Amino acid sequence: MKKSKNFIKIFKNNLFHFVFLLSAFAVLIVSTMAILNMTDTVVNMNSAKETLNSAEEFVINNYKYRLHSSASAAQHLLKASDLETLRIRPGSPDSQESWFKDSGFLALRELLIRFADENGLEYVYYYFRIDNFVQPLIDNDPDVLEAYTPSSQLFAIDDESRSAWNNKQVTVVDDGTIIDLDGLLTAYAPIFNDDGEVFAIVGVDIRDEQINPLREQIGFLSERIESLSSRITTLMVAMILALLFLAAGGVVTFFNHRKISKILRDALMQAEHASRAKSDFLANMSHEMRTPMNAIIGMTAIGKNSDDLERKEYCLTKIEEASIHLLGVINDVLDYSKIEAGKFELSNVEFGFEKMLKRVCDVVAFKAAEKKQVFNVKIDENIPRALIGDEQHIAQVITNLLSNAIKFTPENGSITITARLEGEKDGHHLVKIEVSDTGIGISDDQKAHIFRSFEQADNSITKRFGGTGLGLAISKKIIESMGGAITFKSELGKGTTFSVAAPFLPVSEQTEEPSARQSDDCLAESYDFSGRYVLIADDVEINREIVIAMLEPTNIAIDCAENGAIAVRMFSENPNRYDAILMDVQMPEMDGYQASQTIRAMDMQKAKKIPIIAMTANVFKEDVQRSFSAGMNGHIGKPIDFNEMLKLLNEYLR
Repeated sequence: MKKSKNFIKIFKNNLFHFVFLLSAFAVLIVSTMAILNMTDTVVNMNSAKETLNSAEEFVINNYKYRLHSSASAAQHLLKASDLETLRIRPGSPDSQESWFKDSGFLALRELLIRFADENGLEYVYYYFRIDNFVQPLIDNDPDVLEAYTPSSQLFAIDDESRSAWNNKQVTVVDDGTIIDLDGLLTAYAPIFNDDGEVFAIVGVDIRDEQINPLREQIGFLSERIESLSSRITTLMVAMILALLFLAAGGVVTFFNHRKISKILRDALMQAEHASRAKSDFLANMSHEMRTPMNAIIGMTAIGKNSDDLERKEYCLTKIEEASIHLLGVINDVLDYSKIEAGKFELSNVEFGFEKMLKRVCDVVAFKAAEKKQVFNVKIDENIPRALIGDEQHIAQVITNLLSNAIKFTPENGSITITARLEGEKDGHHLVKIEVSDTGIGISDDQKAHIFRSFEQADNSITKRFGGTGLGLAISKKIIESMGGAITFKSELGKGTTFSVAAPFLPVSEQTEEPSARQSDDCLAESYDFSGRYVLIADDVEINREIVIAMLEPTNIAIDCAENGAIAVRMFSENPNRYDAILMDVQMPEMDGYQASQTIRAMDMQKAKKIPIIAMTANVFKEDVQRSFSAGMNGHIGKPIDFNEMLKLLNEYLR
């Protein structure tokens, strides 16, 4: 009886631990059963995936066999003498009727149409090579209005057709690119003349109806396998934790070692810290993106339903502010992604340091004025007027520090930015920039992780002031990439001072400052492009409408093309009509890069000189460089900066 009472007493005193042990044991059992079930499912899915992979390989090999056979047959369908009559030379008739009559074009096309139908081909076509371009000769398109004539344009030769020409053998595209964007599979074969030399190239296309569905199924299975594997990993972690909890609970229950429980809890907290920080970041990002989106959608609805012009103007102003804020959030995430991926690059150019600093201060000054803050700017006269460095990114860092100072400083506080020359080191001018405020300050506990990604000094900061928690992390990476350093000192409740020390190269001869930028508040009415024509190439209708509306006050005449191929055709038909081309990059049928290269390759003086300006959401440095490499003269990022577009047009049209 006494032992029974003691047991009951022990049970009552350790009731929580017994419940804890039973719960951990239940988690262990359930996790084990789930893992076994999921593992079996993953094995079956892997087996199905292997079967689909084999099926895909079989289908690809079958397609390659058909392509090779069809291309070989097409080699002997038309002779070199037949194709010789279709070659375009000086003096060839340019009208379709004369072309058809003199070249025997229609009879040969009927032969190609029958050949394509008998062999299950989508297209069969013949090219003649001219250096790095091909001249279309004939194809099986039944629409005679699309016939190749002397007015047809040259196309850049691709790798497979070049291989077929140079190696004098049938060439099928490789597995990686066997299906193009239109779902076609292609093979090329050379056509030989009587001397055994390659005279032309024949291409055959088969439309895929099997590979893409198989790849979609394989992709679906891969996603499911990855998802289940992730769940299995999670459950295994849960099993391990359950085992740890069982061991710890037993020790605590029977030996009263509470320190072990504390160690386990601390270890678990540390293991979850990074995941929790990223989860908090995603929650903050969702809030930061949804808040301006809510304002944009809400103000759009209010503006549409209001007949009051002042009310509509107010809504448009709020929509603009919310859009700028949303773009800033997106840019922060993109900058951080580039830094993490190791793609962050500096761009050193000559710039006016004082003008850059004043421009940044002008941008943020209105925020300080709204909070009735005193905003002081002090610039050392010893700083050279012109320096060489990354103007854009140093301006980004200063803007971030000033924005934080204004955000975390209450009304009637003060913000001071000071820039001074610290001296020279290793041939560089060392400039120190300090941003001081009388704001809320940073506690000692918060200072340790102020520069960490996804975090702010305190979670309550996000709730009170907003923000992604990336600004300072990005700023630190930028300054360190420049070879500088960023530090701070702060006292809770009294304010903070951030110091940036950045090196800049001197300008060899400083005769005058870099030219000042045109004011960003310039209006379209100040530009008059009357009598000028511009061609806009963009596949998205609303983008075309926005540009047309933006340029309407300038009196410029505008034509539109829905893709690069149409833009090339419109320009080639009337090149003297256009004074500039605004070219989107990602378009169907022919993208902006191909269209620009095709225009530049035309044998006319206007094609070499007409300004082509990229107008695209591809805004990374490599994207800008690719635009220039394709023959474009300028680059405008989306969302479109209207003033930047006006300046570029004015530069080329004045």
